[in-house]
Amino acid sequence: MKLLETEPKELNDSDIVDINMWVYLNDKFSISNEAWHELAMKCKDMPTKYKICKHLDKLNADWNLKSTPGEAEGIQISFKESLEEQIKRLQKNGVLVKATTIKVKISGDGANIGKDLNLKMSHIQF
Repeated sequence: MKLLETEPKELNDSDIVDINMWVYLNDKFSISNEAWHELAMKCKDMPTKYKICKHLDKLNADWNLKSTPGEAEGIQISFKESLEEQIKRLQKNGVLVKATTIKVKISGDGANIGKDLNLKMSHIQF
């Protein structure tokens, strides 16, 4: 018997909302791949781990993610690239004119998530 590789159907908005909910639950409860597989086999409405991983890969491809420097685990995005994208979006929507001077307010806070794990959030305001 030969298995055929078939590309799954394109996801519609409802499917994406459902998968995002499943991704959230998977991350929140740290469900192992083995447990996820067993649950997906019994619950037909639950997406397979493959479908979730493919969705996450597609989301990650939209961002230029880099590992955080040093020993710390995590990812980061380029502030410069993010700011340039926001400015282009605002210009495209007619909010900004190309000759406009832009003032940027940067603030940040740290939240303790665990004993040795901190989350750094930065907020950019135009």
